[in-house]
Amino acid sequence: MKVISLRTKILVMMAGLIMLSGIGTMVFIKTALYQKLFIKLEERGITIARYIAENSVNPILTEKFYQLEMMAKDVKSTEEDVEYIFILDEHGNVLAHTFDKGFPVDLKMVNVIEAGKAFSVKTVRAGEEDVLDIAVPILTGDAGVIHLGISHASITKDINEIIRFLLLIVTAIMFAGITAAIVLSKTITKPVSELTKAVRVVGGGDLNYTVNIGANDEIGQLSESFNKMTRDLKERTDELERINSELSMLQAISMAAASTMKLHDLFAAVLYTLASFRIFKIEYKGVIFIIDGDRLKLAFQTGFPEQFVEAHKFMKVGECICGLAAETGKITVSPDCAADNRHTLKYPGETPHGHIIIPLEARHMILGVLCLYLPVGIEVSEREMALFYTIGSRIGAAIDNIMLYEETKELSLHDPLTKLANRRLMDYVLGTAFAKAQRGESQFSAMMIDIDYFKKYNDTYGHTFGDNVLIEVAKILSKEIRQIDLGVRYGGEEFLILLPDTGLPEACDVAERIRREVEAKTGITVSLGVSCYNYKMQEKEEIIMRADDALLQAKRKGRNRTEVNA
Repeated sequence: MKVISLRTKILVMMAGLIMLSGIGTMVFIKTALYQKLFIKLEERGITIARYIAENSVNPILTEKFYQLEMMAKDVKSTEEDVEYIFILDEHGNVLAHTFDKGFPVDLKMVNVIEAGKAFSVKTVRAGEEDVLDIAVPILTGDAGVIHLGISHASITKDINEIIRFLLLIVTAIMFAGITAAIVLSKTITKPVSELTKAVRVVGGGDLNYTVNIGANDEIGQLSESFNKMTRDLKERTDELERINSELSMLQAISMAAASTMKLHDLFAAVLYTLASFRIFKIEYKGVIFIIDGDRLKLAFQTGFPEQFVEAHKFMKVGECICGLAAETGKITVSPDCAADNRHTLKYPGETPHGHIIIPLEARHMILGVLCLYLPVGIEVSEREMALFYTIGSRIGAAIDNIMLYEETKELSLHDPLTKLANRRLMDYVLGTAFAKAQRGESQFSAMMIDIDYFKKYNDTYGHTFGDNVLIEVAKILSKEIRQIDLGVRYGGEEFLILLPDTGLPEACDVAERIRREVEAKTGITVSLGVSCYNYKMQEKEEIIMRADDALLQAKRKGRNRTEVNA
């Protein structure tokens, strides 16, 4: 029987153990890293899909499908591992896609979202590789579904590179171990064990772990290479986490913008969101200015004393750092405002700080600026600047939507020519005041006003002159009544004034004052009829009917007078 030397046994055992350990470690690392990076990729894909779904609502509702196409292609061009994007309506029709050679119909039904689910993820075959198809409903599916295909080829490539590198490490360790067994097995055992432990710990996901081997030999070099590998991997992981944080912040701002139609609530939510995400070390302290002509109106602030508000009351566009950003439409950064000669508006008790001023843009117009406070000396990268521009456009679009909503709301309740209330607002105020009068809580009067010979003015001077007469009379009415009163364009040249908490004598005084003021300022005359609530009235319209009857009496008696029908 051939005798196997102890040296050979040690070498064979060392080589076998290291080989088995290396293979097991590589399998473990590959599995652990694949699971971790796959989850990160899936989360990132869901975040991107939700972002697209949110921003698809308006284009779908307004049938601007070219915007969907542009948005999908923009996202695909900026995210290198996104293979495709397509958007279906609620009936399964394709609204937009990013396929250059036409939309593959078989992709429609490969990943169907179950009812009530926020998203659905399924691995599908696209071309020559597997991709994650992520489906997210738009408006809970009522407006359609967005599908995003994201490739995990980059994950596989990174893991294979790591495994190849680990294979090199294991091979080197095996060689070093055999040498150590021959020369100094006891001395080499400890660093090998340390390196093996590091591989296992890093494979478990702890990328902060470093190998502490100070030897100036192969094991030391391997430990340095391993530490560099883990540092590079950690940088990539941190970058993915940062991207996820940025997308999450944009999503949070979009959700805040979609959840309110009040500027104050929007501004408060935006500042809270930006301060909560500690990406930029932004303080929970900031201010928002809205452009009003050549001035910047302080619309919202938090964290400042009254002296700050006083100092910025009359700030103009182009003045101080915020005014410069509003004038140029460009993000302005000031690392230290105390040393920045552009910072011209100061107030007592001001502490050193840095600034980033973000223009709020919508429809190619600068609506205002968002002023954020940062630590002194902070630097802003080009990538962060791009993100801040995106934030500014999101907030600007939200402000524009709220302003359009308020304008629409105002138009729905007021006559567009005279700016007085229309019948819709009149019905609400009339019902409220009449109910209070019925309960005995207050008096209530009404006044009907008609411009004398208005048709003659129209026929003689034209409708433009007639419109100007109506506008001038409406201005006089608005000036002569109280804030609690309501002036109404009742129809044609007739006006109605509702006078809550007003008795008949006071109402007649108001009527006479209006009559005299109209004649003195316009040269035309008006007839007026006044009525007051009494307990016999059962319906709210009766008080207007009585005022109208009094107006007819005034006209029959010669016009340019006030008559009463109590």
